[in-house]
Amino acid sequence: MKNLPEENYEFYTQQGNLLIWKPLFCVPYYTVQLDLSEQDIESMIDEIYTIQEEKKFTKPDSWSCNVITSYESKTTFPPHTKIYEIFNERIAFALTNYLKDNIDMSIIKNRKIDISIWYNIYKKGDWQEKHDHMANNGVASGILYLKTPKNGGYTRWYNPLEKLMVACGANEKHSTQTLDNDHESGQIPGQLVIFPPYVDHDVSPNFSDEDRVTLSFNVNIR
Repeated sequence: MKNLPEENYEFYTQQGNLLIWKPLFCVPYYTVQLDLSEQDIESMIDEIYTIQEEKKFTKPDSWSCNVITSYESKTTFPPHTKIYEIFNERIAFALTNYLKDNIDMSIIKNRKIDISIWYNIYKKGDWQEKHDHMANNGVASGILYLKTPKNGGYTRWYNPLEKLMVACGANEKHSTQTLDNDHESGQIPGQLVIFPPYVDHDVSPNFSDEDRVTLSFNVNIR
């Protein structure tokens, strides 16, 4: 997290008093670099552009940003597609571990699990506003980065306690901390992140001449 340590640390004041800083609570944020070949990634990107060429999706009217997305379409990827294969063979394993570690599994028992997947294409100048994934009884969300050109933008994650902290007088360092995943620090093709739906995030503008391409998903219970 920007400006704040992730682990405990101690320091002494000028008066000689020992102060200990430690995080009281944490947000589960899983990241893994999937073992995907360049051909795997290129195949998924090609499938996305093929669908987009046919369907010509835009963005929901309620979104105040610029991005090409299949979010409202409830896009399905047939079993013969590379996206279907990767999701079921690679992503599902990481997602299962996340759910077992962080979710009360009794609320899932005997209920239907619905996984919705959509793609996002950010052309030059495109961006996405701050938002969460709280709709539809979500229990987990994720992003798989497929194409992340340099200067192509990055995901920014916001402290879920931000509003409460501001209400209690917290300064900007504490109330608006973000975790910036820029291209140089690890947001690279094949990286998967899984996070709670309540965590606000946005996408900074794409200043590259190349497209930025991601797959997003929500896990909802019915």
